[in-house]
Amino acid sequence: MRRSTTTSRLLKLGMIILPFFLLGFIMGYLAGSDEDSAAQRVEAITPASDKEEKHLAYDEQQEEVTKVEYTFKQRDTFYEVLLDFGIPPQEIFSLIESSKKIYNLKRVKPGNTMTLKMDPDHHTVVRLEFSFDDRHILVVTKTDQGYLASKEEIAFDSK
Repeated sequence: MRRSTTTSRLLKLGMIILPFFLLGFIMGYLAGSDEDSAAQRVEAITPASDKEEKHLAYDEQQEEVTKVEYTFKQRDTFYEVLLDFGIPPQEIFSLIESSKKIYNLKRVKPGNTMTLKMDPDHHTVVRLEFSFDDRHILVVTKTDQGYLASKEEIAFDSK
């Protein structure tokens, strides 16, 4: 009788521990696959042919910036995409906060596009252009006082 009680206790303990073990294994696997997909996403956005042309002058000091164009996919968030590009969280929150009156960047949709000009040395966004509908883009520019957001109408050429 004693042996079956010990066995049943071990089985119960195993049934309690097994889900946590499996959950930890799955979370570890998903975390590893996210890093791989983030690296692939950055590589896909900056093809080898454009690597030589990605440095542009943006002010009188001729500092180098990296220009990146990105189209949001299903389950992308603005925050995670910018993290993948090496932008620190406080910088991302400043971008989101400065643009709230024009467009909430927390609500990006698949198909939305953005163009980023980043300073890779300081890990900051110099300029963000985000198309949120067919007629307008959100433009966020870095100034000495922080970020300045504006809404610009897309100019169409009719022929």
